[in-house]
Amino acid sequence: MVEGQALIRNGDMGQARELALQRALGQAAASGSARISSVAQSQPGTVQDSTRLAATACTKSSRILGESINGEQLTLNVAVTLDQAPDCTPRCQPGYTNKVVVTGIAMEFPEQIERKETSTIVYATAIELARKLKNQNHLLVDHDEGMFPYSSPARAPEPFLLPGDKESRFVSLAKSRRAQYVISGIYRDFAIRREWLAFSKRVIVIDIYIHDGANGTLLAQRRFSRTASGDVTLKTSPPIGSEVFYATDLGRAWGALLDEIAIWTTDNAACLPFIARVLKVESGQIFLDMGAEAGIATGNTLRLHTLKEPPVMTSTGLLLGQEKQLGIKLNLKSVYPGFSIAEVAEVGFSLKIRPGDLLYLQ
Repeated sequence: MVEGQALIRNGDMGQARELALQRALGQAAASGSARISSVAQSQPGTVQDSTRLAATACTKSSRILGESINGEQLTLNVAVTLDQAPDCTPRCQPGYTNKVVVTGIAMEFPEQIERKETSTIVYATAIELARKLKNQNHLLVDHDEGMFPYSSPARAPEPFLLPGDKESRFVSLAKSRRAQYVISGIYRDFAIRREWLAFSKRVIVIDIYIHDGANGTLLAQRRFSRTASGDVTLKTSPPIGSEVFYATDLGRAWGALLDEIAIWTTDNAACLPFIARVLKVESGQIFLDMGAEAGIATGNTLRLHTLKEPPVMTSTGLLLGQEKQLGIKLNLKSVYPGFSIAEVAEVGFSLKIRPGDLLYLQ
């Protein structure tokens, strides 16, 4: 049992909890303990499950088991699985849950899908990658397998934009699906290499990109590759993604590749900042597009980020982006399953809050 303690300063419950859990996780790594008790001081009636876990230790996983209140003291009980490997890499454990949406994964060379093969793999890849991301249990996940956000596969990750567009497809997709980040990619190779007798190989190379759903910026990218050997033809049956498909020579290699992509994507996207969007403002209350499903809770603090108008564009009208300016702080007052309500935490502010403005969790 390890304890981490912190005092609430200026009513900032979220900051105190983060500090307490950082201390507890540090002690857990040093002691090898698998259970943590993290303590923070608070005023009675104000305790909420708004913890952000910022792991400085090498933890494989952590889970809040329960909490108790004794006077002005809050105690969280957290079960932690530690990684004892000497070369382990610390992995953040945020208390919030980012949402990602996966797009279709287009082919740079569609002719590599042979005449008798099915071309549905560009859609099935998005569906199966989304399923594997969900199985990681660190992200909320959606998919739009029919969305291809780049100007062309060869030019990816350059976004598809028309003169006069004020936002990219990444931004519009993230807004419509209430997601923070967009996962997309391109098949760079899917060719069959036929060798002696009936033996064949198929090289599978996929570039994966993580884009910011707030402005479309490319945040991370990586190339993944696997080689399938044996019967590597992409048949119409069994269906892609089925158990029978994953038992085939091609399915085993393709599935292992998606597993690797899912792990990398989770490690990167789960630790990115949490973003909420303003839906509307009524009588001083700011309605946001994310709620309890994302792990946020009453007492969390968010900071407003606004985009300067007009956006920066080329002389031909092509969007380049928008400048971002830091704004006021807001506190979450009510949290519902699919939305939440915040109020301004600072007195005497003059900045107008508008639908579509962005808020980042502090």
